[in-house]
Amino acid sequence: TAWKSSADLSATVRVAWRQEALYVAAKVTDDVLRQPQRGSNLWKGDHVELYLDIAPDTDAGRNTFGPQQFHIGLSPGNFKHTGDVLNDIAPEAYVFQPAGTFAKDIRVGAQRTSDGYTIEASIPWALFHFTPQIGLPLAMEVAVSDTDGAEAAQEKMMTIGTAPWQGLRSDLQRAILAGAD
Repeated sequence: TAWKSSADLSATVRVAWRQEALYVAAKVTDDVLRQPQRGSNLWKGDHVELYLDIAPDTDAGRNTFGPQQFHIGLSPGNFKHTGDVLNDIAPEAYVFQPAGTFAKDIRVGAQRTSDGYTIEASIPWALFHFTPQIGLPLAMEVAVSDTDGAEAAQEKMMTIGTAPWQGLRSDLQRAILAGAD
């Protein structure tokens, strides 16, 4: 379905870092909360995506993921607390790229709000094999994704970028949509 208004989908995102971790927090406005999926399929429900390039000045002409580009999904879960492990979906993270990278040390928490949800994540720099320092370049994009319909599918995606996705980002988007099944 098409985006209707900021009440349908919008977000305020904050990013911070300390020596041990990268922190991401988002207050997401979403009129219909829907997250029926886990793990590699979390992109088929409401979630936040983080794209991080820890070496943006290296090989600027590339158009595919390299070992220093990361794509991480952050799911708020479904906010159900029935005690049924098959029905209740807890907040979680999933690393889509690089393949074979596991999110086990990423901590995610989410809370439902009157108009959507908040989500916070702590992502250890060790996951990126990177030691942060003031002045080192990083490229980052955050996207918020929305699923309102009964079928589990990514229906809307908004990013903080103002330019159309081009080059690497277009390839990332195609890879996500084609390979994240």
